[in-house]
Amino acid sequence: MNKIRISLMLLGILSTQAAFAYVARDASKDPTCAAIAKACSAAGFERTETAGKQLWQDCMNPILLSKTVKGLTVDPGIVKNCRFHKIEELKMELKDLQNAASKSSS
Repeated sequence: MNKIRISLMLLGILSTQAAFAYVARDASKDPTCAAIAKACSAAGFERTETAGKQLWQDCMNPILLSKTVKGLTVDPGIVKNCRFHKIEELKMELKDLQNAASKSSS
């Protein structure tokens, strides 16, 4: 009986880590984006293939594009800061791709 209980507890702990991995990864980069991810998670959005409940596609992305998400309110200042951070992140990725392209064409 103890082995079953321990196994179930371990399974619960490990599955919880995966559910919050996205939030933790965002928190290390930008706390404002992490706050939005947490709000989305609390509203029932998650990293899944289920249409209509995907964390990025159905919650974070619309919020960053200034669209409304049913049942969720996020401070506009937080959205603005997160959007700025995401734009800067994309600019760096673009720069890296352009550098790689110029090296391969040489």
